[in-house]
Amino acid sequence: MIEKLAETNYPNLEIVVGLHGIADSNAIGSLEIDVPLTVKSFPKDDIFGDVVNQTFNLASGELVTKIDDDDYYSQDHIWDLVAAHQYSGACLVGKSTTTIYVEELDATVRRNYGVREAYTHRVAGGTMLLSLDDLRELGGWPSVPRAVDTALISRILEHGGNIYQPHDIGYVYVRSADGGHTWTTNAATFLRNASEQWVGLYMHEELGTHK
Repeated sequence: MIEKLAETNYPNLEIVVGLHGIADSNAIGSLEIDVPLTVKSFPKDDIFGDVVNQTFNLASGELVTKIDDDDYYSQDHIWDLVAAHQYSGACLVGKSTTTIYVEELDATVRRNYGVREAYTHRVAGGTMLLSLDDLRELGGWPSVPRAVDTALISRILEHGGNIYQPHDIGYVYVRSADGGHTWTTNAATFLRNASEQWVGLYMHEELGTHK
């Protein structure tokens, strides 16, 4: 994931990796990539929200975005978010979980879900982008053990901030079969709500799933 992210089309990229409960960061820190890379390990007993917050505090850029290492992103994904942040004027921007790879069913589905290029109240956690100044003004990521994305969205809305969702191209959410996700929805539900469906992981450059 890190090597692929480093090849994104966005200039002046900086990658910061927070390892929660993984002590050995040498393998990641020694990767030979052409963008600045910072890796920090945190004890497994640390509250997850605090880990995310401290990781973001290591960033030096004006804009920061959250990436989930098991999802898929196109090379233009970050540009999409940066542009949306500029033209929408929203505090937070992010894409939707319209296209999902359901590992349990080995199927990729595209759902009838939400409205693109519109203000909303929910975006995918692995696509959130906002300015570092706004994040700090909000008090950072909430100190919660789980659902940290939802907690930040709630904090933004409570402070009167807007959330904007651009188009959903260039992002595939992976609904893993090992229970590591926080969704409790039955996997078959995604098939009933799908407008399109493919066997296996649908491979396409614009989805970031190509080799």
